[in-house]
Parts: sequence; structure tokens; C-alpha cells
Amino acid sequence: MYLREFGLPNIGGQNFMDCERMVITTNLENSASFEANSIIRMENVTAGYRGKTILHNISFDMPKGSCWAIIGPSGAGKTTLFKLITGLLSPKSGTVEILDTDLSKNHKKGWKEIKGKVGYIPQNLGLVKNMDVKTNILLGALGRTSLLPSLFGMMTVDDHRKADEIMKQVGIEHLKNNSVKTLSGGEKRRVAIARALLHGPEVLVADELLSELDGISAENVSRQIKKLQEENGTSIILIEHNIEAARALADTLIVLSEGQIVAIVDSNDTDHYNQVRTLLAHD
Repeated sequence: MYLREFGLPNIGGQNFMDCERMVITTNLENSASFEANSIIRMENVTAGYRGKTILHNISFDMPKGSCWAIIGPSGAGKTTLFKLITGLLSPKSGTVEILDTDLSKNHKKGWKEIKGKVGYIPQNLGLVKNMDVKTNILLGALGRTSLLPSLFGMMTVDDHRKADEIMKQVGIEHLKNNSVKTLSGGEKRRVAIARALLHGPEVLVADELLSELDGISAENVSRQIKKLQEENGTSIILIEHNIEAARALADTLIVLSEGQIVAIVDSNDTDHYNQVRTLLAHD
């Protein structure tokens, strides 16, 4: 096991469980393989909007094929980190590397190189409610198809074949002709997942994917995410407010508070997980 230690800041006058440091465990054997195997790497990243800094000195390495969740209370900086990962925001300082491409030096050029390899699902899902399921999924080809053919329904035979395969994979092939506005919350999220996967991304990023779902629907969507990770080798990063939902899906939890990473925890480590849950309860 490769071990790292992160100093934990004093938050709201209360140190993290009165412990000065927390040991962070990864499933990699040494730092060299850790860096070589990274799908997303950030080093000393500071980011924000209109002169206001939201994130401070963010650093982490996410291994390929893993599933990580970014958790924290409202205002912790989760959405800003989501925007950094999905190319919607460039850092003020520090290094952001995704798929071995440095986005901090020439953000527009770098993002153009990897855009088709990163799929993302916004919190509002971004579905077109008056269109049917398959058409919504085919819109996922916009990442590599020009806008004009997409708007006029001139998708390739291969696009249609892939859409059919993905609908079957996530269990919504029977809904392909249904209007999105008639679907349940869980069904809509599976449509959003299918759309994000159409161009075969190496990284899938989802913002509050399980929010507003009942227990059964959340379990079904979680099962689909785990299946995709296992079958496709897709690296997945989730932005979640609910720590229980995050732990059920992710193998590693990044804990944000007041724009800083206060812990990176193996979700199967019960002791550290319970400390994180206590921290968030007091935050």
C-alpha cells in the first residue's frame, strides 16, 4: 500500500476529530506507479470567479479505472471543482492534467484535444424534455459531430447502433420512443448516463446524480454506474452532497470544506469514513 498524509485544517473552530493528521490509503503500491496511472491530476490548484477565490491549493491524483466522489457541504467548492474537471473553468494557478493533457497552460487548446474523451452529466441532466429518449441520447454525438448534421438528424449508422447498444446496457431500450417528459427521475438519469457514454468517454463526471431519487431508483442508478465501471473500465468522478450515496458508489472520497481538501479517504475504511461523517455533521 502507498500511504500519504494530509494536514487537516481547523474548521469552524474545531479540528478534525481532534486529530492532527489523517493517514490516506490508496490501492497503489508506490508513488511512481500512482503518478503514471493518473487519469486526473491536480497540483496546488487555486480557482474562482470574478476575482473571488473559491478553491485553495487543491492537489490529488485519481488513478485510471477508479470511481471517486467529491463530497462536502453546500458552499464547499464542489461545483467549482466540477467545472475545472469538465473544462468549464480554467485555474487561476496550479496544474490541472486530465488524460495526460495539461489544461493549465493553454486551456482552450488542451480541452479541445480531450473533449470527446470526457463525458459529463450536469445536475439538471440537460435533457430535452419534448424529444424522445433515443434522440436525446444521439445528442451525445455533438462532442464529435458538427452541429448542423446533429440538428437535422443526420447521425451516422454507427451512432444509431451505439445508441441502441448503450440503451440496452443501461436498461432503457424499451423506452427509446418515449418522450423524456414522461419518464421517472431514475429513468431520466439513465438516459443522461447513456447520452454521456455515446462517444465512449474515458472519464465520466456526474454532478449530484442521485439527488431527488427515492431509495429504489438511487439503487438502480448506482448499479448501472458500477456496471459501467466494471465492464468499460470508465473512470468515474461524482459530485455528491449525500455522503451515504457517495460511499455506496465510490471507492475513494475527496472531502471538501471551505474550498480546501480536508481528507481523501478509502470509502471502505470504516474508521476514517465515520470521522468524515462526523466532520460533515458539524460543518
